[in-house]
Amino acid sequence: MPEQNTVANEVSAPPSSAWVRFLRSYGPTPNNLTLFDEFVTDNLVKAKVRPITLSSPLLEMIKERVDSGASGSILIAGTAGDGKTYHCRSLWTHLGGSDRDWKAKTTVKQLKLVDGRLAVFVKDLSELSDGESDDALTLMERSINGEESQSFVVIAANHGQILERLRDLGKRQHRTHPLRKPIQDAFLQYGEAPPGQFGERLI
Repeated sequence: MPEQNTVANEVSAPPSSAWVRFLRSYGPTPNNLTLFDEFVTDNLVKAKVRPITLSSPLLEMIKERVDSGASGSILIAGTAGDGKTYHCRSLWTHLGGSDRDWKAKTTVKQLKLVDGRLAVFVKDLSELSDGESDDALTLMERSINGEESQSFVVIAANHGQILERLRDLGKRQHRTHPLRKPIQDAFLQYGEAPPGQFGERLI
């Protein structure tokens, strides 16, 4: 009987109840899953409601930069809950990527653009092996230096992670990695792009 009552209540529940259930997902949870874009988007599908969207000036800037065809790469850095995955996913969709491919259990994704360029997305730099990370960071450096114009990378990482990976890559290459200091300076300047070619080709 209790199970039948539960089913009956769910069937007779007004449409707004789905929206209320979804709103609850934005509140505090014991495991802090609300910090993660994947959790929120999964709840959207289950509740069958439209997401809450806010203006994002940096996202529009990123879109314009990629649409311009200029060489360079995109680094989206921040802490948990800052919207790194949201920005990556939004750019992926803007460029024609499908939701199904985005949800596939792979951290590195590739998307061929209509202009022939290849966009490589790294959803979370911390999930990559040293070799995979080296490949992504090397592509970032080559695109920023103007050595690569047909491919670029979009990397999501926290501040410490990207600096540590660049430092370790530089050690393995027996040099000081040329991107580490400009990126660190940009973090200290509250996200302002560093001057010169790095600032022009790295957002």
